[in-house]
Amino acid sequence: MNGRKMVVTVLCVALAATLRWSLSLIWPDITNFVTFYPAIVVVTVAFGVEAGVLAIVLAALTCWWMFIPPAFSFFPLKQDDAVSIALFILSCAIIVATIQPLVRAEEEDGKFFPSPQE
Repeated sequence: MNGRKMVVTVLCVALAATLRWSLSLIWPDITNFVTFYPAIVVVTVAFGVEAGVLAIVLAALTCWWMFIPPAFSFFPLKQDDAVSIALFILSCAIIVATIQPLVRAEEEDGKFFPSPQE
């Protein structure tokens, strides 16, 4: 992955974190990872699996550090928060694994899904 892709990936995760923080000012009980899913989808579609995996790691660490109590600390981590992080990583890995074949098909055929007549 080149430097430009890495910088844009980091910026997308930072934007998602900023949006999540801003929304928490309005809705304090907002779900921790909610703004990171779209960022991971955008990065994966735009730059591929490597960037998607980097976005997952950055998003998980950022959310853990910023939004999971105690804020701005990694420990102590409650068991339900650890499970939440693990499920986020798993669901994002499924998203990245699902998106990549679709992007590859789009590049080859120009179509995500073939029409029923074909």
